[in-house]
Amino acid sequence: MATKKSHLPIALIVDLILVVLFTIVGHYTHSHNFDPQGLMTTAWPFVAALVIAWLLTAV
Repeated sequence: MATKKSHLPIALIVDLILVVLFTIVGHYTHSHNFDPQGLMTTAWPFVAALVIAWLLTAV
């Protein structure tokens, strides 16, 4: 039987993928061209908040 802790890496990866997809959709929604640097500039605050939330709650 899998434990709660064994699912954490998979859940974190899924969260990160969803944040990146959110950023890409936001860029296209606001008529920005595909620009990796622009995507990273937009994504970093969301990724930072996600990492902080994981550090605070994944005990």
